Amino acid sequence: MKPLSLPLVPYLLVFVLGVHTAYQIDPLYLGIDGLLCLVLLGYFSMFPPFMRHTFILGLCFYVMGYLVGNIDQKIPHDHYSQLVKISQENNFTVVLERKLNPTKTRERFYVKVEQVNDLHASGSLLLTVNKSEGQKSLLSHENKWVVKGQISPIQAPLNPGSFNYKAYLRSIKIYHQLNVSTDVISAAESTGFSFLKLSAFLMKKLDQSRLKPKTIDILKTILLGERSSLDSATRDEFAKAGVVHLFAISGLHIGLLMLFFQTLFKPLSVLPKGKLWQNIGVLTCLWAYAFLVGGTASVIRAVTLFSAYQIGQNSGRKLPTTYLVLLSMGILLFLRPSFILQLGFQMSYLAVFGILFLSPLLQINFNWKAMQWFWKLTIVSLSAQIAVAPLSIFHFNQFPMLFLLSNWVILPFMGLFLYASLIVLLWLLLSPLPQWLLWLEDTAVETMLNFVQWVAQKENWLLDDIYFDLLSIVLIYLTLI
Repeated sequence: MKPLSLPLVPYLLVFVLGVHTAYQIDPLYLGIDGLLCLVLLGYFSMFPPFMRHTFILGLCFYVMGYLVGNIDQKIPHDHYSQLVKISQENNFTVVLERKLNPTKTRERFYVKVEQVNDLHASGSLLLTVNKSEGQKSLLSHENKWVVKGQISPIQAPLNPGSFNYKAYLRSIKIYHQLNVSTDVISAAESTGFSFLKLSAFLMKKLDQSRLKPKTIDILKTILLGERSSLDSATRDEFAKAGVVHLFAISGLHIGLLMLFFQTLFKPLSVLPKGKLWQNIGVLTCLWAYAFLVGGTASVIRAVTLFSAYQIGQNSGRKLPTTYLVLLSMGILLFLRPSFILQLGFQMSYLAVFGILFLSPLLQINFNWKAMQWFWKLTIVSLSAQIAVAPLSIFHFNQFPMLFLLSNWVILPFMGLFLYASLIVLLWLLLSPLPQWLLWLEDTAVETMLNFVQWVAQKENWLLDDIYFDLLSIVLIYLTLI
């Protein structure tokens, strides 16, 4: 079964284009989106089974995507920006959503607003808390917090070509910031159960273990999605080595976790309707994990895709992976249109499409199994990198030439490392870690960090100060297509 010949494919593609069009302002890119829509519908209209009514129905899906995107951008009446008193301080009752990378004198958080001046409110803010050096963190997931201050707009970047943090915050519906000191923050009532509170509890367990600090930081990142604990030097080294994607919980992590949950619930398959219960158990655990790590766009994308795969595998219908990827994209953008603006969402789908469409073109059959396995690892890494490279260069202005070497060494062991790290986390819930497990986990992390640092030091293999404009990126991807 050819994935592009399945009935919903042209409509999913133009729906995605319609959502993208809704967020465009520049007439040039509005025109490009419209032209692509016409070209896609014209192409599919020439082949069965799309010849009848495809063009008209496709335009309806394009308009539906445009309307969904427009509706998503409307500010609700209870949004905090509609309730604040302009040019004066307001009392915000907030709940922590995510902690960002701190400095010695400043902490930053994404917070969800629940009340403004005792009125029910919605929306999210960027909260910056200024503190004295050495002062412990005040905010936690245990409580709601009342913050007194005056909101201000997010500032656009001053340097052309630098990362547009304002655009990124807009993609996650954060339009204002609140810059305060610790003396205007007070604890309100305790929050009830939440996955974020559970995540904070697990991180506390890691902090109380006898693992080395670097190991704890890495485990928080790859298991719980808490990247704020990593120092900037480590993040830069992984970026220069071309393996920063290991810090983004997405397809690799979710795929390995799905295999773990399938094995965990396999005994249920012998019961009456056991396959159904096994399916429910796997899907429940996958979605619980997605919310545990913060429900970012790349995580939701991966869990949606693997959920569709799990359902299809157990229903007896073997749908092509490409079709499932497109279907997951359409579903997510219908529910959360603003995902299309998020870099994590864009790069995760580009990587998957690159693997699906470019890998077969590079496939070579070898008689030696070890060589076949090595070549498969190579073309998967190469295909994903080709697909995401233009967008990555546009945002970060660099390209790591040694990405293949890093992936050859690290990826084969990543599965074992993730499973071992998961065992460490589960063990900590029951009892302190034994000495042999402490040594094993610390040694694994230290070895990986030493290798990444060695690769990152080969600065002659890092191409930096590369600048593309947005039109160049569009033309590059059109050429690849």
